[in-house]
Amino acid sequence: MFKRFPSLVATIFASCAAAEGYDTDHVKMECSQKWGGRYDMVQYCIQKREDGLKTYTTLKIVGDLSDPLANAMQFCEKKWQQQWDMVSYCASKQIQGAQDFIDILGTLPKPEKLEIFSHCSKKWQPQHDMMAYCANNQAAAWRALNQ
Repeated sequence: MFKRFPSLVATIFASCAAAEGYDTDHVKMECSQKWGGRYDMVQYCIQKREDGLKTYTTLKIVGDLSDPLANAMQFCEKKWQQQWDMVSYCASKQIQGAQDFIDILGTLPKPEKLEIFSHCSKKWQPQHDMMAYCANNQAAAWRALNQ
């Protein structure tokens, strides 16, 4: 999955300190509201959030994130807040999307590469998964028109 981030793959599930901003009471309240008297599911929900936080924190620490990816991480945090399992999932999708975006653009001639880069970045920044999706569609259309 993370072709250009080998150190990230090696340590993605390593233990790490809890990130600032983790609100145990808020997570417990959300999971309790969602699952009510199903205490096994409340416990599962809380555990998934804690696991997500650990993974997300590792992504941020190990990834040595550039500004565009840092913006994508902030997007994930803002969108999902204390749902750390979803923040982690979102962050993983952004890192993979950034890699895919680079790979897709690398298959195109320079003028088209720049045009697609500009179009998709302006439309979807900081969502790298959507930038990659946009670039893939644009590249496929360009190839169909130029075969």
